[in-house]
Amino acid sequence: MAAKIHPAITVNNIKNFIPITLEMNKTQYSSWVELFKYTVALLQWIYETISNYLLLPILKLGQSAEQARERLKSMFQDNQNSRAIYLKQKFSNTKQDDFLDISSYCQALKIIFDKLIDVGSKMEEKQLVL
Repeated sequence: MAAKIHPAITVNNIKNFIPITLEMNKTQYSSWVELFKYTVALLQWIYETISNYLLLPILKLGQSAEQARERLKSMFQDNQNSRAIYLKQKFSNTKQDDFLDISSYCQALKIIFDKLIDVGSKMEEKQLVL
């Protein structure tokens, strides 16, 4: 009987499966973590898909992938109320004049909106339209 090979061992480049590099200010945590739900999540994969800014605080000898994900989760989802207030204010104060085109402006608003979802806050449709 042949030894079972873990599917993660056959992956040459995790970025083929997890194309997002998690960064504090650029990529949304929920999008990144969602990708791990559909792949076998191993600690090395997590380390390879986050920025050094995020990697250094979560590195801990002997931790499991689940522990690493929990530490990342706390970095993105702690202080939810204060983050939500800050992000809603940032959303409201983002002006189209600060961007070269409407696409960049909408992308910036989308990023803020996604960060609001990450901290468990939702904006009503009326606020989005205004």
